[in-house]
Amino acid sequence: MRLIFILFLGFFASYSSALAVDLVKDLVKKQIHTDSAEFAREMHWQEYRYSSKLRIPRSLKTLEKCLSPVLVQRATRNAINRVRYKVTCNNTVNRQKWSSNITANIRYYVPVATSVSSLSRGHSLQPEDIVFSEQKIRDNDYYFNIESLTGRKIKRNLRAGTVIQNRDIIKEYAVLRKAEVSIVIKQDSLTLSTVGIALKSGETGESIKVENKRSGNIITTTVIGKNKVEVEVY
Repeated sequence: MRLIFILFLGFFASYSSALAVDLVKDLVKKQIHTDSAEFAREMHWQEYRYSSKLRIPRSLKTLEKCLSPVLVQRATRNAINRVRYKVTCNNTVNRQKWSSNITANIRYYVPVATSVSSLSRGHSLQPEDIVFSEQKIRDNDYYFNIESLTGRKIKRNLRAGTVIQNRDIIKEYAVLRKAEVSIVIKQDSLTLSTVGIALKSGETGESIKVENKRSGNIITTTVIGKNKVEVEVY
């Protein structure tokens, strides 16, 4: 009987010093919620929902209980599809440190532009041609507002209910590769301008690299109009 009691105490001591895996899972899910909200703001989504599925490594269950706050941070740049989170403890019951990686499969569901009816190649899109339907997002190859599509022409026939993607729209470049462009340089309240050569074609709002004709430096700029780009200096 005494031996059983000793074994029970040993088991209880070992169990109480083990890491609470469910607690770590909750912390990761909270971080995913925060990251998802930030990602949605960056994408300018007005509405969205997401789902996440965690893959917990077996080694996590063997780690010691953490006495300090468990730190959770995203270890990959992307916040969609397969996302890795790093979980860290700086002080365990035996004054040790540990870290572990948890992979999360994150899916987003967002209203995207969809054709109301069949549309012919070359058709100039109007607001009445577009309705928004919720779709599972895999990348950034979608349109999330009417303004970005109004007046744009489609490059292929579209059936009713087709999700409109970047590859369906005819490019309307404001700047062509190797064209001479005006570079607007902004720093606080000061605005300067110079001349450069575009190293890539780009639409309004797109980032392209431009070679400054005077200095020969290659800079990253934003297309703001016909043969006109802008760079902000901080």
